[in-house]
Amino acid sequence: MRSIRRWRTSISPRRPLRIFTMIHALPAGEQPGRRSNSTTPAGRLRRSVNLRGMTQVRILPASEAQLIAAGEVVERPASVIRELVENALDAGGQRIRVDIHGGGLVRMRVADNGSGMSPADARLALQRHATSKITCLEDLSRVTTLGFRGEALPSIASVSRLTLETAAGEGGEAVRLVVEGGTTGPAQPASRPRGTTVTVEDLFYNTPARRKFLKKPASEFTRISDVLLPEMLARPQVGFYLAHEGRVSVDLAPAADLRERIAGLWGVRLAGGLIPIQQQVAGMKVHGLVSGPDETRGSRRGWNIFVNGRPVRDSLLIHAAGEGIAGLLPKGRYPVLFLFLELPGGDVDVNVHPAKSEVRFAQRSAVFTLVRSTLRRALAPAGYLARGSGVAPQVADGRGSAAWSVHEGSRAMADTGPGQESAASRLQSPAETADIFHRDLSSSLESGTEVSSSSPALKEQKEAVPVVIAQYRDCFIVAHDADALYLLDQHAAHERVLYEEILASFARHESPRQALLFPLSMDVPPGHGSRIPALLPRLESLGFGLEAFGDETLLVRHVPARLPEARAMEALKDLLPILLEVEPPDADQEARHRLEHKLAATMACHAAVRFHDSLTRERMTEIVRRWLLCREPLTCPHGRTAVVRWPHDQLLRAFGRS
Repeated sequence: MRSIRRWRTSISPRRPLRIFTMIHALPAGEQPGRRSNSTTPAGRLRRSVNLRGMTQVRILPASEAQLIAAGEVVERPASVIRELVENALDAGGQRIRVDIHGGGLVRMRVADNGSGMSPADARLALQRHATSKITCLEDLSRVTTLGFRGEALPSIASVSRLTLETAAGEGGEAVRLVVEGGTTGPAQPASRPRGTTVTVEDLFYNTPARRKFLKKPASEFTRISDVLLPEMLARPQVGFYLAHEGRVSVDLAPAADLRERIAGLWGVRLAGGLIPIQQQVAGMKVHGLVSGPDETRGSRRGWNIFVNGRPVRDSLLIHAAGEGIAGLLPKGRYPVLFLFLELPGGDVDVNVHPAKSEVRFAQRSAVFTLVRSTLRRALAPAGYLARGSGVAPQVADGRGSAAWSVHEGSRAMADTGPGQESAASRLQSPAETADIFHRDLSSSLESGTEVSSSSPALKEQKEAVPVVIAQYRDCFIVAHDADALYLLDQHAAHERVLYEEILASFARHESPRQALLFPLSMDVPPGHGSRIPALLPRLESLGFGLEAFGDETLLVRHVPARLPEARAMEALKDLLPILLEVEPPDADQEARHRLEHKLAATMACHAAVRFHDSLTRERMTEIVRRWLLCREPLTCPHGRTAVVRWPHDQLLRAFGRS
């Protein structure tokens, strides 16, 4: 039953009636309208509220405080498994077995063959803040273990029925301790080999409110699997066994390395196609594996990130990895990623989250740059190409012939012989780049100077560049070499070329521009006239020559050399809002990088050839040649696919001629 009490103010024509209602549940057996005993929850509530409605300060009983503290560590069965498995790993366990019943609500057992504990240490380990991993505050800056607070076991024991069995060595004394609701029973002798086994039963039996928020057993077991997966990846040299209701879910033998562990979890196909990543700078090291463009996902769920061997979900690292793949894959696609960051203990704080899943870095900018550049260095090599869709090409019936612009004499560029490796074929290998172009031709392309026809680089380049065959619907460039057929989005490919060239000019502080015969005028976005003078130097660095003409008008006297006059004005209209959104952040390297990316991408988009622009064979060949010089040719700066490649053997299979 519920009791309703009302208090009302005096009623008058000038003062409206106000009714305050307080509803509280009456304990079983208490009648409405009767005063509750002060020992009941309702009585204690009234007793703790003074006449002014202010609560009185009181110290919580130890049992209540322990239950509240446990809520920060033990959220659900998966939290228990994470803590127990981390303890097993810290103890040096080389084989860890996890058995689950009822999704973890009925029983969980974690057994390891680690160092174990003596009877005295085992009893002490069940006390709050008892740990062997740190001895003073300074140790936090050097902590290398997964756990260190000494909270896990007592927190778990306070909300369950826990049994701890452990032995410190072969033939050593083994002990068995039973804890129920935080109360430890007498030690009992046990017989077992070295290691520790922790059994947790009836989780949250004394806090039923927590149980009702848990999911079905199958869902809770899925969460347990999700928690164990990163631990399996972080410690490939450790064997893991996981079973639910007696059915084996995972049984992994110790692996030689990360790739072998991944093969054991997801198969040889995924593991074999992963690209290694590694870079070390100033005591910080990044290493791991990342999938190629033919193995992507629609979300970041395939990202596994570790800091000093600890699985984390850190926003800075996720953002850095996202920046590292930006522009290399179509928008909305993500590679499978296994990224390990190692840095000195003093440069990372792991004591910022109850579950230790978040960290804080002393050098945020340096960490961000290292992670981003490492991924880019691994993925940007020119072979990160989109593969053919595998859909068999449709046979043309001749009615669409007007869509093709076939260029006679295209064979004059000389097909690549069977024994020669084309630059485009090297685009498939992430470990190689088109060095012959970068060495001898890049400076010539940028300066416009001629290269001798006898130059070895030019000779090799002529043999390597895919031969342009045709233009399809004035939208796509069709080319081939000895190994494959290529279809390039002419706008996306040219946009990528110009984007990288513009970024290079930013780095050299060059801004080639052309003077206009007659100045053009442009209106300033409303309300921003006062900010324009501060933006003029930045616009000058982009190649624009501008003068403020009043508060609301700009006179344009010079435009970037890459942009035709009409497109330059369109570009300027798009560039101004970008610059008005954020002032050039000279002190923030990452923000400056993002700003330069937006500016270069916008200018490249306006300067590139458009869809439906008819191109000559010479123009298409030049675009393809410069595109092969790009560091990241897979996509345009906005993430759209720039090229699709169909290997020759795939085409043969499509026509039944393999």
